[in-house]
Amino acid sequence: MGHGQRVRLLYSFWMVTMPVQSLQRVVNATHYAKDRGLKTAREFALALCDDIRKSRRIVVVIKDLDKDPVGPPVSARIWQGQWIADCECGGASFIDPEDPFFFCFGCGNRSNKNRPRPVIVPDNWREIEAVLLERPVDDMAGLTDLERVALAKPLIMVDGKGGLARNWNPSETVAELREQNQPVEKWRKSLKTGGR
Repeated sequence: MGHGQRVRLLYSFWMVTMPVQSLQRVVNATHYAKDRGLKTAREFALALCDDIRKSRRIVVVIKDLDKDPVGPPVSARIWQGQWIADCECGGASFIDPEDPFFFCFGCGNRSNKNRPRPVIVPDNWREIEAVLLERPVDDMAGLTDLERVALAKPLIMVDGKGGLARNWNPSETVAELREQNQPVEKWRKSLKTGGR
C-alpha cells in the first residue's frame, strides 16, 4: 500500500488508516469558473464553448444564456464530490445549485433548441453536501483542489458495495445517506480507541 497505510477488516467494512485531510467542499460549475479566473457558472459555459471552438473547430452556441432556463428540467446529482446533471444523449455537465441551469456539451441541448434547461435541485442541497463530506476520501492525487476532488478515492470500503464515495442521486434521502454513513462513525470511533 505504501506511505504507511494499512488495510484491515473492522466490523463488516474495509478501511484504510492514514492521516486524512480531505477537501471539505462539493465542487460545482462556479468553482470550475473561478479556477479559470471567471466569476460564474454561465461564464464557465461560455468558456467551454470557446474551448471547443479552438480545439475542435466546432461552434457551440448557447441561446438565451442570459435568461431563465426553459424546457424539460434535468435532475441534479453529486458524482465523485461534484455537482452534475445528465442529458438524455448520455452526456453530463457540471452545474451550480445556486444557479441551476444545464447545458450539455455532448449534444448542445439540440432538443431544446440550444437553450439552457432548468435543473431540479433539492431545497436541502447544503445538508446533502454536509452528509457526503463526512465520508473520508484519499485526495492525494491531483495538482489542484479541483483535480483532487475529481480523483478522490473513498477510504472506507463497505463489503459487497464498493467504496463509500461522495455520491448522491435524487432518489436518495438525507436519512438514507446518514444510514450509509454508519461505517464512517465506526471508523471514527476506531481511530479514537486505537482500533479496539
